[in-house]
Amino acid sequence: MARARDLRARTRTHIDDLRDNLTELERSLPTIEGMGEKALGLLHRLDTVYYDMSRFQEEEIDLRAEQARLESVHTRLRSDRASVLVKEVASTVGWEAARASVAPEDHRWWWYLDEELTRRRRSKLRSWLLRGGIMAVIVASLAVAYQLFLAPSPETEQKVSLMQRAEQYQATGDLTQAIASYEEAAGIDPKDPEIQLWLGVLYGQVGQRQASIEAFRSARQSSPSIFDYFFLRSRIYLQMGLLDKAARDTMTALEIDPHSKQALFLLADLLEQQQNYREALDTFYRVSLEAEDPALQVLARIRYGMLLQSAPSMEMGAITPTAPVIGQ
Repeated sequence: MARARDLRARTRTHIDDLRDNLTELERSLPTIEGMGEKALGLLHRLDTVYYDMSRFQEEEIDLRAEQARLESVHTRLRSDRASVLVKEVASTVGWEAARASVAPEDHRWWWYLDEELTRRRRSKLRSWLLRGGIMAVIVASLAVAYQLFLAPSPETEQKVSLMQRAEQYQATGDLTQAIASYEEAAGIDPKDPEIQLWLGVLYGQVGQRQASIEAFRSARQSSPSIFDYFFLRSRIYLQMGLLDKAARDTMTALEIDPHSKQALFLLADLLEQQQNYREALDTFYRVSLEAEDPALQVLARIRYGMLLQSAPSMEMGAITPTAPVIGQ
């Protein structure tokens, strides 16, 4: 009995330590700016909370309140506090050196926040170029005709609004809310393959394996073709920063249709995110020459120019584009 009481007492003490660490994390969020080297302490405290939570969950201790607090901290770190934390760590030892000192696994994402923020900014820029810059003239010229003949139903407008909201949640790391929004959109249009693919990917990220399998099955059944299924899923994986899975689906799409310049453009995007800059340049260049879609040609040229200016000069050297042989 005495041993059991001692064990319970030590367990309570450890949980109190966990709660204290959560409190410190919550208090530190508004004061990250100017932390300097103390910003590294925040990352290490996140590690401590992560390991404590994992240990207590294995012991089947009820941590629902603590989990909710931690998710709130994670959401803020991935949204309004991300850029300032990235800046503070970069101004001290730097992110590469910080990671080298602990060798974190990928799921300890806070050690890779600089890379996540970079991907997010590039994704926003790509979305602007694709949806805004290139399509602006077309949208303006068709606006009147759209309203007269092609205006969507209220249900479609609600579905699109929910999908946009879900994408915003996903971009800030709030996967629970993203899933909820996509599920609501699926209630409006359960046969939309894009919604089901997003659900399949997001379910997989939060550990709901069976739900993920069922969503992917539904997406495959409703996709216009098997190429569309793998092509769209690879885009989603790429947007989520899941590069290995994106690579697998991109190559599958290219095997199905070796002549698809959209899939080839997706490969170039993937190569850039993998920091294979020379191959990315070659592939963007090839798309700019071979794509029949003028919008895709222009976008490939813009991405080629942007990458040519921003890729590390020491790795690039003098660039002479040579189109890769994929799909020929």
